[in-house]
Amino acid sequence: MNGHHDTSHLRTRPGAINLLPESTAPRKIRKRLTRRSRISTATVFTPSSDETPEEHFPLQTVYTRTSQPRFVNRYDSREILLVIDGSCINNGAISQPSTGGCSFTYKGTGNTGLASFPFTTRQGEGGMIGFPLEQSGPGGEEHPATSNRTKLRAVIAGLEFREWQEEGWKRIVIATDLE
Repeated sequence: MNGHHDTSHLRTRPGAINLLPESTAPRKIRKRLTRRSRISTATVFTPSSDETPEEHFPLQTVYTRTSQPRFVNRYDSREILLVIDGSCINNGAISQPSTGGCSFTYKGTGNTGLASFPFTTRQGEGGMIGFPLEQSGPGGEEHPATSNRTKLRAVIAGLEFREWQEEGWKRIVIATDLE
């Protein structure tokens, strides 16, 4: 072995969200979902009224999980924050085609700032992922772009982007203006 690890298994179809390796640790095999599996449902996170999100989730590096910085809850080191956004040009317009873009931020921006589609920055750089909204759903059916759809797609991408539970996180807080 020459010290490089094979990342060919990380390649997916064009336009898909790719996992960025931040560790050379071997991947654990996911547990099978069974009837006895414990699943936590989503809840509403209520922030403290006297703190900004930046104060409640400061950018920290927690070396017991990963050497990468994350927005960690200052009161519960098992929680992280993902900042989600999406926008749509011609949202709701019937006479004009709509197009959308999605993004999420999961750590500091690194030396080069924005890491964007198709993820050409070096490993460990950037902490914001941006990509165009797909015109079709997972089954191939066409859907018009909407602001709500872009934000929901960004949430899905942020949750699928990394194996957060393998880094030791017990709860992921999503910050968005989607109601």
